[in-house]
Amino acid sequence: MTQSMPATDELAYSAIDRTEAAERERLIRLLDTQNEWEDIQSGKRIVLDQLDIQPGWTVLDAGSGTGYDLLQLGELVGPAGRAVGIDASKQLLDIARQRLDGTGLPVELLHADIRDLPFEDDTFDAVRSERVIQHVDDIPAAIDELIRVTKPGGRIVIFDTDVSTFSVSIGLPDELEARLHEFWRGGPDVRNIRHVPFLMEQRGLASTSVTPQLGFHDGASWSSFLELQGDQHPALLAAREQGIIDSREYEQYVAAQDRAIANGTFLTWAVMLVVAGSKPSEPPSSN
Repeated sequence: MTQSMPATDELAYSAIDRTEAAERERLIRLLDTQNEWEDIQSGKRIVLDQLDIQPGWTVLDAGSGTGYDLLQLGELVGPAGRAVGIDASKQLLDIARQRLDGTGLPVELLHADIRDLPFEDDTFDAVRSERVIQHVDDIPAAIDELIRVTKPGGRIVIFDTDVSTFSVSIGLPDELEARLHEFWRGGPDVRNIRHVPFLMEQRGLASTSVTPQLGFHDGASWSSFLELQGDQHPALLAAREQGIIDSREYEQYVAAQDRAIANGTFLTWAVMLVVAGSKPSEPPSSN
């Protein structure tokens, strides 16, 4: 079950330190819950397979959030290694420090922007970034920085949702469904993992690969998701607030959603991608 309907929560996470406490707590609960979903767990396993982290390595988690993945990274690199997490949110870093305190793992946390990393060139043996690109307003700059701080021969793996593939099936009229999908998918310039394979290839990364994952909700899991939200999904509320749908169409959507959940026909899905590449051991030839 991936982060479907991306529009509002993406922006909220980008400004999480400036949100009110109750909303910040909701977003953190959402992060914690999503980390345990099977499709996210499956993507995490692919990321680790692609990185093939060895004891003694220095690794970076770019956008480490509440520190969930740093626990495993710290265990993999062992006492002789170093696992570093950076995040743009001081609030999330504080939570990560609380959760990692006392583990004895070789973990460090830094407040930093993925577009301007505070590390020397060629610092890390491996770099991962998960569900972060969708929040970044300059994806090429982020990719450049991740490449810069990776050692020659090191692996960079990025996992995120292709929000342009979001779909929902609840029996809406075609025109209303198309209007909502256009809004939720964000248009051609939406911040999106689909740009990353080309950016990696363009920058000369070797052994690039793209592994697709399907994230979906059925009616039961979507009901649980709505309970976590405390209301309808924020992106549906945003569609009403921004005039994409009117109040009558909002009620029409909610009724169709509830009916589809009740009769077992509800389904929403999006494609997630794990994109990997290796920094060349030798600089590209100028010929």
